[in-house]
Amino acid sequence: MIELDKYFHLFSCCLPVKGSCRSAIVDLQRHQFHCIPNELYAIVTESNSATVKETTDRLKECDRQVVLEYFDYLIEQDLGVLLKSYEIELFPKLNLQWDFPSEISNAVVEISSCFGEYIKKIITQIDTLNCFFIQFIFYKPVTRQELGKILEMCNCTSVRSIQLNMPFSSLAGESDYIALCKGFHKIAKIECFDSPIDKVENVYGEIGKIIYYSKTIQSSRSCGVVDIAYFPNNISHFTESQHHNTCLNRKVCIDINGDIKNCPAMSRSFGNIRDTSIAQAIAKPGFKDLWNIRKDDIEVCKDCEFRHMCTDCRAFIKEPNNIYSQPAKCTYNPYIAKWQGEEGYISIEDMTARE
Repeated sequence: MIELDKYFHLFSCCLPVKGSCRSAIVDLQRHQFHCIPNELYAIVTESNSATVKETTDRLKECDRQVVLEYFDYLIEQDLGVLLKSYEIELFPKLNLQWDFPSEISNAVVEISSCFGEYIKKIITQIDTLNCFFIQFIFYKPVTRQELGKILEMCNCTSVRSIQLNMPFSSLAGESDYIALCKGFHKIAKIECFDSPIDKVENVYGEIGKIIYYSKTIQSSRSCGVVDIAYFPNNISHFTESQHHNTCLNRKVCIDINGDIKNCPAMSRSFGNIRDTSIAQAIAKPGFKDLWNIRKDDIEVCKDCEFRHMCTDCRAFIKEPNNIYSQPAKCTYNPYIAKWQGEEGYISIEDMTARE
């Protein structure tokens, strides 16, 4: 039973995000989200200033019961709590500032035999930049021995977390991928494409995840897909999204030809690893131009309740000449709260054409 003389308070890690059609409460501690009506968004964002009774007294009788049921739901889901007025200050708001101790936080390296001799040079330069995360992408099968050499180069570096993307046929079977994870504890994730199965394997705890999927990936043209399955939904991503671009901020990429870019799928190069250092490339005019384009600045995205959970893409956008254009591979319409394939879905383009 709701205590009407108390104040409803969302936990600090549960942050409401307002969209055009509905809102979301993002639970950053449990890496979950809950969709709610926009009317409830207005109530929960103001709930610290009025008791439940004061809040519901302003509503019609039919709406009052609905809101009480929603408060019950939010408490059952452990998203909030009822407090006395003096207890509210015991639950301070989450600090949404974001920073990182080095100029580059993450790197993507597409591995190709045409510049294989530069791998050690690349890893050394990434280490010099105090980069914490590195993703290696192989579009062709790679041997266990070749993988071992690359991973060993990362052992005594600033790199804390490694992701591998490669064809399933690279190793003999699932047991080999598990052994690889256990042998190199810096591996946070392995994504195996062209797999005979679609499966997720957790090797140990929150890290060491192996994802097998049957789709084929042949180049960086496959990146930029927007899907709930890819929402990071953690405090680092959420806070970074308030201030920066969630894909390109503090990122450097070396594509399959050795070109240094913001993203392997982008055409603009800032030099080649054969004759340009990564530090020189990121210091060039224009390299950081996309770092501060937030979801709140992007057309359509700024009206979406998922915007601070979503990883943005500036490589594939609907209007190539408009850097604030919506990601081309997003199939969600926030104005009707439906994904492509759901009953009643209409694309944003079709909605615009009908107006």
